[in-house]
Amino acid sequence: SVAFAADGWNNFSRTENFYAGAVANGTLILATDGGVRFIYSNGFSEVYSSEDGLESSIIYGVVHAANGEILTVSDKGLIATYEGNGRFITVNRSYASNGTELVQGLAVTSDSILVLGFRDKISFFDYVSRKSVMTLSRIGDVSLKALSPSAMLVQGDSLFVALGSEVYVREVNWQALAQDILLADPDSWTLAGSYDSG
Repeated sequence: SVAFAADGWNNFSRTENFYAGAVANGTLILATDGGVRFIYSNGFSEVYSSEDGLESSIIYGVVHAANGEILTVSDKGLIATYEGNGRFITVNRSYASNGTELVQGLAVTSDSILVLGFRDKISFFDYVSRKSVMTLSRIGDVSLKALSPSAMLVQGDSLFVALGSEVYVREVNWQALAQDILLADPDSWTLAGSYDSG
């Protein structure tokens, strides 16, 4: 039983898969299934997990935000920020209470907004004020409960979202997103194009 327990703890923080990456100050930061891995320019590597302030060690998203913050998002939507000196602090737990899983790698930012692609919704979170702004369950004529987003891209003032073999786009005023009441209107999204799923 002693050997069994030791083997279990050895594998606890092993990172085998990574789901997203960001670069900040010459450091590559990876979202992994065993925490957040920092790979420094000198080749040194370090993994941060629950003992470093992360409330989950399965991280599906990481972004280097416009204000310099490094934000991580767990598989269930726990949002944490890197405080420096190897410490993280969780800044939002509200998405985790829904029990919906983040699509691996679907976390993007523009201005002060973090856009999260979950299996059944897209959520907009203001990481400066630490408040959820809006959640969408439908884009165009597609229900996100039926078809999860597979990719997202912010390009200037536009947000592109891939759903199945179609890509939808919406012009967004990132600085006044909370006032954009039409964002929740599925018809305010435009079909940008279709592509072969292959």
